[in-house]
Amino acid sequence: MKSLKLNADYEMQLFSGKKGTPLINQSLEFLLFFLEKSPVYSLKKYSAEYLDYVEEITGHRPELTTVDETINYWGALKNLEIERWWNSKLTSTQLIIDQNWCPDTRIIRSSSDFLNLDDQKQYLLKDPYGMSGQKFSVIGPQLSSSEKILILETFLKRGEFIIEPLLNRTFDFSHYVYPNGETIYYQNFIDKKFQYGGTYFHDWSKAQVEELAFYPLISREEWDQNIKRWDQIHTYYHQYPNELGYSVDSFAYEENGKIKIRPMAEVNYRRTMGRISFELAEKFAQKGNQSLTVLVKNHNSPKPFWKILKEANKDWGKDVKVFALSPGDTRFDFIFISLSNDIDYKIIIKELKKLMPDGELSVEL
Repeated sequence: MKSLKLNADYEMQLFSGKKGTPLINQSLEFLLFFLEKSPVYSLKKYSAEYLDYVEEITGHRPELTTVDETINYWGALKNLEIERWWNSKLTSTQLIIDQNWCPDTRIIRSSSDFLNLDDQKQYLLKDPYGMSGQKFSVIGPQLSSSEKILILETFLKRGEFIIEPLLNRTFDFSHYVYPNGETIYYQNFIDKKFQYGGTYFHDWSKAQVEELAFYPLISREEWDQNIKRWDQIHTYYHQYPNELGYSVDSFAYEENGKIKIRPMAEVNYRRTMGRISFELAEKFAQKGNQSLTVLVKNHNSPKPFWKILKEANKDWGKDVKVFALSPGDTRFDFIFISLSNDIDYKIIIKELKKLMPDGELSVEL
């Protein structure tokens, strides 16, 4: 049986042909211990105590191997040209431009494209090939003209890049389209640097757009317009077969006192943390429950957080389930939370923060 490899360096390999350090994959590979029963390829040494803990939660002890005959789990790396087309932000941006969904969004290919920028507007600059939040920058009236040009020229030296208006984001969310056509919607927690911090399902067993917690705050007309746009996005991308599953990342923003939706920030043709969070909920949460997967900044405390949680032996109540997934020596700790809909999840977060060595989450919930 071939082992699974959580190739979290997927985008790096896809667009540069270079592998990341083992630490990149090790920052996520433990997720496989909770979701799969196949052997997992890893060069990391996990303590017997941690593996005992995983077995206690899942009923299955992870099987590890260093034999590199693997199946890539995060992204396929099989048909590279088509996978690059799916995952490049140039593809999604060109669709936005072609459909005229945002006149201030453009692809910068030469310094002459700088001339059309409004000095009084704030813009977000995005590398077309990085993972979410990587190699982003902001320019606007707070910078001098020379400072703006320096940043723009620095981006251009790496190749063409994307520029779009910096909007007042209020909610980040995505929908994931499985190869069989099943589609799920979920809210994401994103920090000020556009880095992923967690996923929230108001009711994971009804993971549709109407179940997004902020759905009532946006007009029906705005939702209807963007549902049509998502249909257009699906049609456009399905000119190639959906063999892996993909997410369409979106966000809501406030403008002139109204909350509007940007239908597409990017597309990720691979597994995503949203999909992982949903499948954790399928396995460990009761139907009808809220479900969260949150990241905690790991500051290398002497004791891993999974152990702190276990030794606290806290009685969360029969309608709450909380456990950590990560071994404690990776960049972030991952925590899974499931609770009934009549409980405010922020209460559980506050209790968790009391147990953390520094009381810090990766994002404010």
